[in-house]
Amino acid sequence: MGFATLIESRDQSTGGHIRRTTKYVELLAKETAKEKIYKEILTKDYIQNLIMSAPMHDIGKVTIPDAILQKAGKLTSKEYEIMKNGAEQDFDPFLVEIFLKNRKKIEMIYEQLG
Repeated sequence: MGFATLIESRDQSTGGHIRRTTKYVELLAKETAKEKIYKEILTKDYIQNLIMSAPMHDIGKVTIPDAILQKAGKLTSKEYEIMKNGAEQDFDPFLVEIFLKNRKKIEMIYEQLG
């Protein structure tokens, strides 16, 4: 959540988007799990993993330049393509490794902020 909030902080228009999306995922998963055909798939652990990963749904914003991400006016067609395709870019495995090694610190920082 801390890493996702850091990403969200780059885009002032999103507000509490990450928290709302995470809550929607939680509610949808728990309600869907009540359906007989999904009971075996949507276990408590599976639902918890969904909830924990939901904040990362906008990870692609890391690759978007601030000038585009924070632009107040309408995006040009080229800027829109960059926004649309940003999540499709490859991530630096070193960045992911750093995040995974430091996730406890990131979580502690997030808890102190929020």
